[in-house]
Amino acid sequence: MQVWRESGPLEGLGYSQPLPKFARRKSFNERYPSFMNTVYSLGVNCIPGFQGVIQDEDDACKVAREVGYPVMIKASAGGGGKGMRIAWNDEEAKEGYRLSTEEAIMSFGDDRLFIEKFIEEPHHIEIQLLADHDGKVVCFPERECSVQRRNQKVLEESPSALLTPEVRSEMCRQAAMLATAVNYRSAGTVEFLADKHGNFYFLEMNTRLQVEHPVTEYVSGVDLVEHMLKIAGKQPLPADLTTESIAKNIKGWALEARVYAEDPFRGFLPSTGSLLDYREPEGCTAFNLESNVRVDSGVREGTEISTYYDPMISKLVTHGATRDECIDRMSDALNRYVILGTAGFAHNASFLADLCRHPRFRRAETPTSFIEEEYPDGFQGVQLDEQETLHAVATAAMIQATRAEREVMQVGASSDGYNSAPEASLFDAGAGGGDEWVVVQGLPGNDEAGEPNGTAYHTRIVDEDGGLVVEVRAMAADAGAVAARVRVGDYSWQLEQPLLEVEMDGVARVVQYHTPSGTGGGTRACGFNLGLCGAVLPMNVLTPKEHELYQHMLAPEVVDTANFVHSPMPGVLVSLSVEPGQHIENGQEICVMEAMKMQNVLRSPRAGIVAECHAVAGQKLDVDQLIVSLVSEEADLNEELAA
Repeated sequence: MQVWRESGPLEGLGYSQPLPKFARRKSFNERYPSFMNTVYSLGVNCIPGFQGVIQDEDDACKVAREVGYPVMIKASAGGGGKGMRIAWNDEEAKEGYRLSTEEAIMSFGDDRLFIEKFIEEPHHIEIQLLADHDGKVVCFPERECSVQRRNQKVLEESPSALLTPEVRSEMCRQAAMLATAVNYRSAGTVEFLADKHGNFYFLEMNTRLQVEHPVTEYVSGVDLVEHMLKIAGKQPLPADLTTESIAKNIKGWALEARVYAEDPFRGFLPSTGSLLDYREPEGCTAFNLESNVRVDSGVREGTEISTYYDPMISKLVTHGATRDECIDRMSDALNRYVILGTAGFAHNASFLADLCRHPRFRRAETPTSFIEEEYPDGFQGVQLDEQETLHAVATAAMIQATRAEREVMQVGASSDGYNSAPEASLFDAGAGGGDEWVVVQGLPGNDEAGEPNGTAYHTRIVDEDGGLVVEVRAMAADAGAVAARVRVGDYSWQLEQPLLEVEMDGVARVVQYHTPSGTGGGTRACGFNLGLCGAVLPMNVLTPKEHELYQHMLAPEVVDTANFVHSPMPGVLVSLSVEPGQHIENGQEICVMEAMKMQNVLRSPRAGIVAECHAVAGQKLDVDQLIVSLVSEEADLNEELAA
C-alpha cells in the first residue's frame, strides 16, 4: 500500500483520497474551469452562475446583478456551511463577500469565491458513491440534508421522501457519470439541489466521506469506511455490490441529528465549557447496524469544549422500518441523552427535539428555508401541549415528594429524635388528605409590577384504588375550577439521578432532572430543571406556606442592558465597525466576532451614539465582555465623557 506526497508515493501506506491532483486541490468545489467544463460537457444539470473568481465587493455586486438576485456566494474550497452567504441585493452581496472571504481564509486558507443563482425553496439532496481502481462506481440511496441553519446541516435522513424512483435513478446516473469522467477513486458525494417538481441541479462534489454517512450505512447495510480503506489498498468493490441491487433493497429509514455546543436560545451562538455529566442513550453503539440507535462522538465526561474547533459534540443516528418510527426513535433517544456542562454551557438537543415533533418535518415538507421560515424570531423553546404540561407539573410534585420522603427516613434515623420533616410525604398520601405542593414553573414570587414571575399550580398526591393520582389545579384559575387528575402508573427514579421514567395517564415518559448549581442539591432546596419532550422547564416546588411567603418578597432588580453591546460568546473580535461619537441606527453592524470557525455579526440593540469602545480588533474576548457602550443623546454623551 502507498501514500502520496508531492514527489511521489511513500511505500507501506495507502492513500484514502481519490488522486494526488485532486488531493492538492482539497475539493472539487474549487471549481477549476477544467472540472466545470467536464460537468457541462457531460450534460449534468447545472445551476446558472459565474464560475470565475470574484475579485472584490464591487465585482461581487456586478456578477450578482448579471446572474440575477437572489444569489449564493460560496467559498471555492468550502464545505460544512463555511464561507457561504445568500444575498438578495447589493448591500447583502457586499457584506456576504466580506464575511465569506474571512470565513474561507479562517477555515480553508483560501479566499477565492464564486457566485451562482440561489434556487428558491430547494431541497438539498446528495448521492453517496464508491469508486474503485477498476473504474466501477456504485451509488447509494440519496440523503436529504435540507434541514439546515446558516447552510450547515442539522438533520439528515435517508432516503428522501421527495424523490421518486425515477428521479433517484437519474441522480445516480449523473453522479456515476461524473465520477467516471474525473477518474474518481474513493468514497465521495455528489450533491444536488432539487425542487418539488422533480427538477434537480448539480451543486458540488465532495471528495471525502461526509459527516452524515451513517444514515447511508443503515439503509444500505454497507460499511462505507471499510470499502473506502479497501479501495485505498486497490481492492475491487464486490461484484454483487451494485447501484441497482442497493436501490431495490432499501432497508427502512435512517435519521441523523447533529448535536452541537451552541445556544439555540441566543441565536445558536457557540457555547464553551466542560462536560460535567455526559451519558449517551442506553443501548446505543458506535457502529452496529443491528442496533437502532448509534452515537458517533469524541467527547466524554470532563471534556472541555473550546472555541478552537467545530462545535459538534456528536452525531446521534436512529433507524426504523418507517420514517415515522425512525423519528419517534430519535425523539426518545434525545430524551435519554444527558449532556450537562459548567455554568453557561448550552447545547441544541432541545431544538433537535422540537424539529422532530414539528408538523412540517413530520410531513417531510422541509426545503432548506424550513428553519428560517418556522423560527423567524429564533428558537423560543419547545411548547408543550396541555397534557404534557400537566405531566411535567405532576412529575415535579412527585420528585419533590420523593425527596421529602428521603428526608423523613433520614430524620427518623437521627439520634436526637428531632423531626424537621415536611408535614406529609409521598407515602403518607393515603393516611389522610394527601401530599400538597405548589409547583411554580419559573421563579416564585412577583415581578416589579406585582405580577407572578412564573405559573403556579397547586398539586395534591393521593392514594386511590391502590395507585397514585396527582391532582393539579392552576392557582390563577377560578376558585371553583376542577383540578385535573393525572393517574401515575410505573414510577422509577433513583434519587438525584438525571433520568426518570414514569407512566402518566397510560403514556410512558422519560424525564430529565438536573439540580442547578447553587441550590445545594438539598431536599428542601427550591429549584431544579425538568426536561420533558425537549422542553427545559425551571421548576420550583414549595409548600403552600412557602409559596404564600414568597408573595411578600421584594422583586429582583431589573438591569437595563440596552446601552451595552457584550460579547455573547468567547471568541476573537475580527473587526470593529464603529468609533466613539458615531451616530448609529438600530440593527447597524457593530463588530464581527469569530468563534468555532464561524463569523458572527453583532448589531446595535437600538439607535444612539457610541460613547466608548472597550475592545479592539484582534482581541480575545470572554463571554459577556463589554465591547461598546451607547448613549441616547449628545447631551448624554457629553455627560458621559465629562465623567
